[in-house]
Amino acid sequence: MAEFITIDEDKFEKKTSYITTDYLGLFNFVSWSTRMKLRRIVAMPDFDEIVIDFYSHGLNNGRWLGLSEGKLIIIADDETITLPAHGNYESRDYNGNADESCYYELGKTNLLKICNSKSIAMRIYTGKGTDELANAKDFAVYCMRFYNAVYDKTAYTDAIEEAIKVKEKEDANFRLIGVISSFILFFCLIWLLQVLFG
Repeated sequence: MAEFITIDEDKFEKKTSYITTDYLGLFNFVSWSTRMKLRRIVAMPDFDEIVIDFYSHGLNNGRWLGLSEGKLIIIADDETITLPAHGNYESRDYNGNADESCYYELGKTNLLKICNSKSIAMRIYTGKGTDELANAKDFAVYCMRFYNAVYDKTAYTDAIEEAIKVKEKEDANFRLIGVISSFILFFCLIWLLQVLFG
């Protein structure tokens, strides 16, 4: 398995950043593609923060999602964690698609609450509405992997391994369904051609 984090050291600012190497796809806003990364920033002498970097790509609708107007709410075992959005960035690509990003200050205490939770739910609030995260359990595992990679290599290993096995099985099932669907489509096409051209 590839490394889960990269380490970026800035000797001029005396800052070290631990950044996840892959994104976690998130919320289901229509016409927007959304994803996130986790990042820990350590700046000497006394700054240590974990943030959620959130990215949104509006698919040819020309409108912003309005991340700066919102917040992220996480419920971990009935405890509500409210994270306001910070540092909104907006741009457009050559097709007029609206790209937007912000970050939410999570902190180590909240990271551990998520990692140790038995149940988790998430909702994002933006200028365009709200959406609940269907794969909140994936976010919890993502947090466990981050904690394991950055703080303690022995933490959450069983839960991480189990989640990876489940994901691999789901991916294999999805590929199998794709193959079966292709065969069914192929035979339906042959049948249709026979009906039309005898």
